[in-house]
Amino acid sequence: LRIHIPGRLRICSGPTFLHIFNIILCNEVCPRANHTYHFQIILLWPRPRSHRKNTINPIILDDAVVLMIPEQLVQFFKENPKPALAFSGGVDSTYLMFVCNKLGVDMIPIYFMGDFQTVNELVNVENLCKRYNFNPEFIEFDTLSEGSITANTQDRCYLCKKMMFEKILKIAKKYGCKYVMDGTNASDDPSTRPGMRALSELGIRSPLRECGLT
Repeated sequence: LRIHIPGRLRICSGPTFLHIFNIILCNEVCPRANHTYHFQIILLWPRPRSHRKNTINPIILDDAVVLMIPEQLVQFFKENPKPALAFSGGVDSTYLMFVCNKLGVDMIPIYFMGDFQTVNELVNVENLCKRYNFNPEFIEFDTLSEGSITANTQDRCYLCKKMMFEKILKIAKKYGCKYVMDGTNASDDPSTRPGMRALSELGIRSPLRECGLT
């Protein structure tokens, strides 16, 4: 019998957090043997927030970088510095992180940990932020504790997205970010993505969509 346990324990101590995740409990049952239990625990220690400055390279627009990054995206970040990125670890937001790294943009990735994010996704986010030299911020939120979402109405996706980004905006303001951006691109259809209405209402920028990139 293999049981997946999404349990999470958070211990606060000053500005640092200790996240303990119980990933898998295996109970191998045999009529003639004792039960055996196997635990796998991941400990994540986010870096102290007093060292918020990201260790990224200054802007270098050599030929290789220009070929990799569309000119309209380069111009976007010249005109709109110091963003916070709603980072999911998906293709689009990871590409924006890559671009910010190459252009030397002072950016803070913010990852939203809710009921639908897995431990593997969290580890992937940590690895990507480390790869591109960004210091991430994490937000924990029990989405299913909100009655307006569990009511399962037609606007549940809109309400969930709005709650998420309201929290992200507070963190961005705390660290002096000038705006929050996400990975929505030009091919995303608002008619099939009701959460996009919340982005518009909250003033969230979508560089890929604004630059016509998919």
